[in-house]
Amino acid sequence: EVARALLRADGHIVETASGAVQAIERIAAGGIDAVLMDVQMPDIDGLEATRRIRALPAPMGQVPVLAVTASALPEQIAACRDAGMDGHLAKPIERHALARALAGLRIAPAAAAPPRDSGPAGLPLLDGCVIDALRKELGAAVASDIIGEFRAELDEVRALLDNPVLDAAEAAPQLRQIAHRVFGAARNLGTPRLAEQALALEVAARDGRPVEGLRVVVVALATQTAHVLEAQLNPAL
Repeated sequence: EVARALLRADGHIVETASGAVQAIERIAAGGIDAVLMDVQMPDIDGLEATRRIRALPAPMGQVPVLAVTASALPEQIAACRDAGMDGHLAKPIERHALARALAGLRIAPAAAAPPRDSGPAGLPLLDGCVIDALRKELGAAVASDIIGEFRAELDEVRALLDNPVLDAAEAAPQLRQIAHRVFGAARNLGTPRLAEQALALEVAARDGRPVEGLRVVVVALATQTAHVLEAQLNPAL
């Protein structure tokens, strides 16, 4: 929703797909100028989806593909390139970075608006600059809807993570997936402390290192972050 709103604000026409299969079918029909590709999707991952797009006949198979993902480790970026993607944009999705990435693919909007910076980086529970930018770019009502959805998602992932069973080695793939979900959402919504620890948990699960302490930390940070977001939604509280 953030990416769609930012693209439309810059004059682009945007179509969305619920998964890779639907996206590939739409691309095969033609008329798409560029693809913003997630990497971790429920049906087919973005790497395989890109390979299937590249197997389509020209010109559909030559459509520029930009990875837009929280997977920003060097080997993950290399994997995107190897799969046939033309560029990589790490979350959080910032308007100026998105515009620059599309310009690099020579994708011009119908009517471009000047990019804006999202504010200084840091590791607070909540980066108010990101929230302010969302409200300015999307409007207060849409921004509140997105913050509310993230607030609800935190409750869901916190319930999933608050389970010692995930500390077992055989549960590492599931834990890694949940941690990645938290990381991506947290970076997009300007909650850097939670994003930092969620990434650490994802990497630990990937590398087979102990995860119990990190899992507990992420659950606690998710709780604290939810309270801070609640204050954004209900300033009188």
